[in-house]
Amino acid sequence: VAPLLAKAIAYSGGRYDLRALFEQIDEGRELLWVIYADGPIRAVFTSRETLYPRRTLLTVDFCGGADVSEWAEPITERLRAFARDRGLDGVEFYGRRGWGRIMKPFGWQQSVVLHELPVVRPGTAVNGEGVE
Repeated sequence: VAPLLAKAIAYSGGRYDLRALFEQIDEGRELLWVIYADGPIRAVFTSRETLYPRRTLLTVDFCGGADVSEWAEPITERLRAFARDRGLDGVEFYGRRGWGRIMKPFGWQQSVVLHELPVVRPGTAVNGEGVE
């Protein structure tokens, strides 16, 4: 599962690495979902509950895999049921812009686009790693 998650983590803007994500999974702060059928793993993703002031959502942070058209609809229904069973208000996920096009036929709506502004602190690079 690590190679599939690593591809998704690469888009996190340095917020996560595999070690940090697996620590959160081990501590129960993220759930690891594995999608497979008749053999190899097709996809993996992680989720967590996110408490906002007025809503609590199931948040999918990282997703990686292949053949999304084969599992997008059933996993959408599973996520909806999972959130409903826990009394949550909905499901959200972060992803590249292309996910919106892929998931729209299954009821997902793109609501926002994230914009970032890096701040360079003395002695650090933009990605947060030290400068020599």
